[in-house]
Amino acid sequence: MLNDNDLDRIREALRSGTKGSKIQKNRLWKLLSHKLEPDLDRAEIAEGLSVLQKYGEITGQFGHGMHPYSSVELNIAEPETPENIKQWQNQVVRFQDQLSSKQFDALMTAPTVVTQLSASDQVGLITGLVAYSKDTRIKESYIASAKHILGSSKAIDVLGKSIQEAFKPEGKDQDDRTQYVLTAGLKNPKTVIIIENMAVFTAFSQSSCTEMATAICSFGYGLGSENLLEKISQGSIKSCPVIGERYDLKQIFSTPEVLFWGDLDSEGLSIFENLKQKIPDIKLSAAYGLMFQRIRKTSHPYNGIAKKSANQRHPKTDDPLVSLLSNAAKKRALDQEAVCDPWPGDIVIKSLKELNQQKITRFFDTQ
Repeated sequence: MLNDNDLDRIREALRSGTKGSKIQKNRLWKLLSHKLEPDLDRAEIAEGLSVLQKYGEITGQFGHGMHPYSSVELNIAEPETPENIKQWQNQVVRFQDQLSSKQFDALMTAPTVVTQLSASDQVGLITGLVAYSKDTRIKESYIASAKHILGSSKAIDVLGKSIQEAFKPEGKDQDDRTQYVLTAGLKNPKTVIIIENMAVFTAFSQSSCTEMATAICSFGYGLGSENLLEKISQGSIKSCPVIGERYDLKQIFSTPEVLFWGDLDSEGLSIFENLKQKIPDIKLSAAYGLMFQRIRKTSHPYNGIAKKSANQRHPKTDDPLVSLLSNAAKKRALDQEAVCDPWPGDIVIKSLKELNQQKITRFFDTQ
């Protein structure tokens, strides 16, 4: 069942497809598939087009599945700018003379979190960013952020990359701070596993798996599994061993087998696909097989109860196992902690793809 948010996404996709009021028949579904799948499947998109047709927002001759026989006319009104966004943009305009064109543009499209601030805090945020941009003395970005931007070390990250770039002090690298990851296991392992969540890493560090492999877990604001490999290649991360000797993080690019284990949700699988850009041969941990079995019995929706957005990005993949897992977690998700008690054993440090066919069939038999 489509909701108002889904209809708005279809409207926005249609608006983005033309500068005028008409979309050619052969382009309509290419556009909508590119913009909306797999978040919405073709049946849901067709349902949305049918609703918009009833509302008079699109007109044309359509056949089965809402495939057009001719060009489609759009009569979709531009969304009205909400009052809270207008208030923020008016504040930015007040400071236009103190801002570069790049800074002005970045603030005019700032994340919605700024609209939740009081008027005085919005002023404090803008003046703080201006002061932050001129401070070339403080090397640590979080310290500079806390000094200048409403006393918050996290504000500079929450505001997003466009604002970070626009207000980056001259000659200063935004990512020059040293960050840390925890490791547990061997100094020269044949298998390394990147674990998304701290509680699971703790369970790993207390298991016999540390005698066969090494686990890495990122922690701290601004460092996560997704940007971990980029930071390692830059040499801006230090390893803190919990169990075993200190692991040279750059070894991860030459380790025979690298695995990833995170939540069974859209975001976790997207992180895995992102990691492939740095390590093309990275594989999913076989623990995902256990999670696939569990998600059919217990799971949670994408909403506030699990601190997960209903608008999580979905992985773009040609890997059939990732596609299978992504489809299983399309509407509901499972955190990796759900299969940690009792600890599942050394299956965690095996590759899902390289399990024998009998075990894969056992995991993924949906009959």
